[in-house]
Amino acid sequence: MTKREQFAKQLQLYLPPGQRVDNVEKFISLCTRKYGSMVSAWRFGLDPEGNGRLNFNEFCDSVRRVGYMGSLRDLWDEFVPEGRNLITLKELDPDGAEAVTRFFEILHERYKDLATLWLEVFKRDPYASIKISDLREACKVLGFPDERVEKLFVSLQPTSGEREILFLWDLEGVFVTTRKLR
Repeated sequence: MTKREQFAKQLQLYLPPGQRVDNVEKFISLCTRKYGSMVSAWRFGLDPEGNGRLNFNEFCDSVRRVGYMGSLRDLWDEFVPEGRNLITLKELDPDGAEAVTRFFEILHERYKDLATLWLEVFKRDPYASIKISDLREACKVLGFPDERVEKLFVSLQPTSGEREILFLWDLEGVFVTTRKLR
């Protein structure tokens, strides 16, 4: 028996088959429980360096670190179209990726930095927090669709359900990354 097989067998002793995260549905469930949304799972668990894409080896390392125990190739094949060798947030959560991308496109068109947005749109000091109601009002001003605000708010949360507010620095990483991609 190889070391890999021994390790897998030991893991099975601790986790009965029904509790193992070994398929796409369980992987998505794990990510949303642990991070609050697939967008947050991407930002903080799968792509913490903010490159915006992962090759197969990076993806394998990331999903194992998050807690996935199934076939890495099968999981990759579920998300990545044949012939592609990179995965992005868009493959994991098209709806969340679109909401975040559209929101930050609007921001980049109008603001060179987040502090200005915080002062002009939220009417808050850059160190102050905002609630979902503040984001909803700002989105009206910015022309972002109201039906996407809740998805956006959850997607921007750094951790699952720990707080019902956002700070400027919660948006900063995505703001900088999306600015680089323009």
